[in-house]
Amino acid sequence: MFTVKVAGGGQLTTGAYTADTTYTIKGHTFQDTFKLLKLESNDVILGYDWLYRHSPINLDWKARTMSICHNGQETIILSDSSNTTSPTLLDPDKFQKEIDKGAMGYYLYPLSCDSADTDDENTLEELHLV
Repeated sequence: MFTVKVAGGGQLTTGAYTADTTYTIKGHTFQDTFKLLKLESNDVILGYDWLYRHSPINLDWKARTMSICHNGQETIILSDSSNTTSPTLLDPDKFQKEIDKGAMGYYLYPLSCDSADTDDENTLEELHLV
């Protein structure tokens, strides 16, 4: 039996696992054993053991990339292509609809605006946020 700590401090226990499962990430082939857990919103979680095995790891938060050591020698860069759009402003009604559908994030609201014309769409750089 395996006990796994999950986000929020809870624990899940399982005896089920997959041995030597081959999978690809961004065209690179990996092979690992996975513990099978009933999770609500994730198909696979690559946790601490995976990160340790591919150390050293370099994260570039601005570029949304992670470089890892693969097969003990090759350094590969994995990029996040899931969010390719710039931040946008949502009106409160649209924001509430997204929250009702299960979206997670932060709601920022302007206190004032540098632009004299408030009818124009404001960018985040123009807003004074708290």
